[in-house]
Amino acid sequence: MKTSHRGMTLLELMAAVAILGILMALSMPGLQGVINDRRISAAQRAIYLETLEARQQARSSRQPVRLAIISSADENGRLVSAVRWEQLDCANAATDPWGSQCPMPACQTAACGTGGCTCTVTGTPVPLPPGLEASSLDGLCWLGGESTRVVARTGTTTCSATNAVPAAGTLRLRKSDPTGTYLVDQVLSVNALTGALRMVDCTSSPGQYGCP
Repeated sequence: MKTSHRGMTLLELMAAVAILGILMALSMPGLQGVINDRRISAAQRAIYLETLEARQQARSSRQPVRLAIISSADENGRLVSAVRWEQLDCANAATDPWGSQCPMPACQTAACGTGGCTCTVTGTPVPLPPGLEASSLDGLCWLGGESTRVVARTGTTTCSATNAVPAAGTLRLRKSDPTGTYLVDQVLSVNALTGALRMVDCTSSPGQYGCP
């Protein structure tokens, strides 16, 4: 007996393509969400590493090092907000190798490259992906030396020995939910004596270390 082999008709092929298109359209938002979550997680890890580098730079250079939010190009060449550390120059650095006035007064209230503030050593900017907000880290400063005491911004002043240690729960990385509302996702917990920081996941530690 002969067995007949029949291929798909044009109508069946069109129906299959339509169903495949519908399934892909339904899966795209979820897939995009997974990709965005991975980008945010990678940025959070990179920011934490940036804080470790900042503290080490302050220890080794014995000069103030602060975190700053700047504009930087991302992987696609677009200007986005980014986090980086900056070693603030001392006053009269050319004639004062011991850095008796660090940072230079201009750097306490001005960004690097503006208002007379210069920063000859900086870290690698960490671009902030959409959905991640880290403005609370702007101006966080390690004063330098062996203790590397860390202080928060006070008004427009950074890296002043009179500034206070960041209050618990104030160094927050906020992540947007599907509705666009930003919620606290990670908190940097500060050791007031050593200036060491550690990242706390607020989803697993609610109500602790300043997590809401």
